[in-house]
Amino acid sequence: MFKYLLLAFTVVPLIEVYLLVSIGRQVGFLPTITMVLVTGLVGASLARREG
Repeated sequence: MFKYLLLAFTVVPLIEVYLLVSIGRQVGFLPTITMVLVTGLVGASLARREG
């Protein structure tokens, strides 16, 4: 079980960073940062509303 958690906690963030950099290259720096901020705000708003 530990090795699966370790794998998940290392591979998933690496994939996330790779996708973030790839998207940043395609659409540009500011749109990428804007997408990240908007998703964070929507997620925080949903978490707050759900309690």
